[in-house]
Amino acid sequence: MKMQARLVAIGFVFAVETTAAALGQRATDRTSCSLATVTADNAEGTIAACTRLIDGGGVGGRALAYLYLVRSAAHEFKRDYKHLIADATKAIEIDPLEPMAYLFRGGGYVESAQHGSAIEDFTKLIELGDSALGGKAPRERLKFGEAERRRAYENLNTSARDRDVDFIMLGCPHNSIEQMWLIASLLDGKRISAGTQLWVHTPSAIRQVADRSGYTKIIEDAGGVVMSDTCPSISRFMPKGTRVTCTDSAKQAHYLPALTGVQTWFGSLAHCIDAALTGRWNGGLS
Repeated sequence: MKMQARLVAIGFVFAVETTAAALGQRATDRTSCSLATVTADNAEGTIAACTRLIDGGGVGGRALAYLYLVRSAAHEFKRDYKHLIADATKAIEIDPLEPMAYLFRGGGYVESAQHGSAIEDFTKLIELGDSALGGKAPRERLKFGEAERRRAYENLNTSARDRDVDFIMLGCPHNSIEQMWLIASLLDGKRISAGTQLWVHTPSAIRQVADRSGYTKIIEDAGGVVMSDTCPSISRFMPKGTRVTCTDSAKQAHYLPALTGVQTWFGSLAHCIDAALTGRWNGGLS
């Protein structure tokens, strides 16, 4: 009897400790699976925490939709747009009135070049915004579709004619750490074309993170220059002899021709990196 009582006591203690550990893990996961804390550095851990909460059951309704939403955001930091879209879709299925789910999924569609689907999600986002007005008419409605997108792109490329590019400028607004990672990944092991210069702009604080992460070295090894807290339109400074430049910044594409007189191509980051590597502008609206 004493042995049986001891075994029962041990089993009870083990069950209590196991339950306490599980509850502790769940509390930690709730803290980790949050839009307020997810970053590029902890995206993998956030995905794991959200997955445990989702798979563990006991969560439903808007709370479950939120878990999928956070996991979707974490996938965005990893540039995993397939799973971003899948999780945002699950959030929408559970809570069709959650605007951030349409925002996240629309962004995923943009990055996946599914522009028709992106427009549908952003249109739904506008409709949800209208419902938030409480029946009042909006002061103004703005339409942005394929025609407007093409017109904006063409307007930003009116100054450029020559496709031989001297200078590639990325940033301004300055690059985020995720963009610095993407630039480095596109340049890794490569070398920019002779006769072209590449400047990459990022804030000082993010520059420090890029330095520690090795992104700055990859960019510099490829022949690029990383700069902080300035840009050509503010400093009015560019490499001597620049005639044709390209940029992924709509702001710079608008100001540089007027301020400096150079021809300026505007396009995606990938097209700008291609120009840096080849010395030629081959970009276009995709």
